[in-house]
Amino acid sequence: MECDSIIQLMKAHYKPCVMLDGALILSHINVLNRNIREIYIRAITRLLEASEKNRAPVIGFIDTTMPRDITLMIHFLFDLKKSKLSDTHLFSHLLWGERTAAFLCDRDDRRGEEARSVLDNYGKLRDQIAFFYMRVSNGLPVRVEFPAWMYEEGMVDKIADIIRAECVIRSNYPDILMRAHEAAVIKMNEHDLFYGMLDNFCKAHGIRINKSAKNFHKMINR
Repeated sequence: MECDSIIQLMKAHYKPCVMLDGALILSHINVLNRNIREIYIRAITRLLEASEKNRAPVIGFIDTTMPRDITLMIHFLFDLKKSKLSDTHLFSHLLWGERTAAFLCDRDDRRGEEARSVLDNYGKLRDQIAFFYMRVSNGLPVRVEFPAWMYEEGMVDKIADIIRAECVIRSNYPDILMRAHEAAVIKMNEHDLFYGMLDNFCKAHGIRINKSAKNFHKMINR
């Protein structure tokens, strides 16, 4: 639903810049069942295709991240001993606003030798996700992901400038994402309304709510 709304936005407006609170490389879906994984894959690939077709920038902002794309690349290139060191620790020396070079992601997150990586399911977009790391707070650098076509069109510095401008307002987090979070918060009266509707629906259709669900309902209404 979120991706569909963004695609409609891309069609309705001239080259809008979209920032997502999260990754474009959905490694976390590897633990989900196949049907759910396919829903995620269809949504993200449709979004990436629409981004390229409409030349509408999409930026994935990942605040807390421990990927190992760069450390594993160094391991293979120089035949080093494997470690659990994450990429963000490699770039902890960055000053505020500084970023790394842009990289093209080729992540191998397979869960078993015969399994497919998440990117393998992206089809023609498999090798079309780029990223860089950037410091915007006193903590570890954040990761920023974007479609490779943006790199090819020389937009990497513009992406970094957008991140800097957004994080200056909130000191360490994009203001536009914080505003989105604030708008999406479900208030207590909305909780009550939803669970009241759910309770009425279940009663009308003869659906029994188990005891734990009822207790949860009561807790929400306190």
